[in-house]
Amino acid sequence: MIDNVFEDYEIRAKVIEKELGVDEFLLKDCKVLIVAGDNACGKSLFRRFLSGFLGMYYKEKKINAGVVDISQEARSRSGDISKCFIYGDENYESTGQITCHSILGCFHNIKNNESWDEKVLIIDEPEIGLSEESQLGLATYIKTELQTCPAKLRGVVIITHSRYIVSELKDVEGFKFHYIGEKKYKDAEAWLDRKIEANDITLLGKISHDRYTKFRKALESKKKKKKT
Repeated sequence: MIDNVFEDYEIRAKVIEKELGVDEFLLKDCKVLIVAGDNACGKSLFRRFLSGFLGMYYKEKKINAGVVDISQEARSRSGDISKCFIYGDENYESTGQITCHSILGCFHNIKNNESWDEKVLIIDEPEIGLSEESQLGLATYIKTELQTCPAKLRGVVIITHSRYIVSELKDVEGFKFHYIGEKKYKDAEAWLDRKIEANDITLLGKISHDRYTKFRKALESKKKKKKT
C-alpha cells in the first residue's frame, strides 16, 4: 500500500499542495470539496493521500479529530469484520441500500458522537448502486445535513462521477470543485457542461499503472532529496 511507503508528513503535504493542486488547508474555508476525474486519473490515490495527510495533520497539531473514510476499497476488503458495522451485509441488502446505509450512518455518528472535537468525512463514489433519482436524493440529503450538522464537522470530501451530486451541491456555501486529470475545468459548471466522449476502456489498466508509477517515482525522488 502506498500509505506504508510514504509516511512523511511534509512529503504528503507537498503531494496534496503541488502534485494534486489542493493546498493543505483546503478545509479551513471549504465545507464541501468535490473531486471529479476520469477513470484511472488518480482520484483513489488522492483519497488515500488526503485521508492519511489529514490524520497526520491533526496529530501534528494535537487536535482531537477523526477522519471518516467511506470508500469502495474498504467496502470490498475481505476479512475485516468492522466493515459489517459500517456498510451492512451484502447478503441481505442491495448495493444501493448499503451505499445509503453507510452514508446516513456516518452523518448520524457525527451528530451524536462526542468523542471527537472535529471530524472530516471523505466519501468515495457515493453513487455506487444508486439510480439517477436516488443519486439526486442522496445529494439532497447531504445538502440538508450540511446545514444542520454541528460545527465540529469541518468538511465533506466527495469523490464522484455523478452529475446529479455535483449539480445539487455546487451552490452549497463553502463549495469547492477540483478536477484531477489531463483535461482542465475551471469550475463545476464547466465540468457539467462538458461534451461526453467515449473512452477506450481497454487502456484503463495501463493508464492506471503508468500513473501510479509516475507518482511513486516523484515521491521517492522527494524522499531522497529530503534525506540529503
